[in-house]
Amino acid sequence: ICVMLCADHGPCVSGAHNAIVTARAGKDLVSSLVS
Repeated sequence: ICVMLCADHGPCVSGAHNAIVTARAGKDLVSSLVS
């Protein structure tokens, strides 16, 4: 998913998407650790 986002969007938008991906990844890690 990260590769597709980076490939679809340019460097100007990559920052925002990186933040979103990082937030989602963090939530996924917490969820996986709790479960």
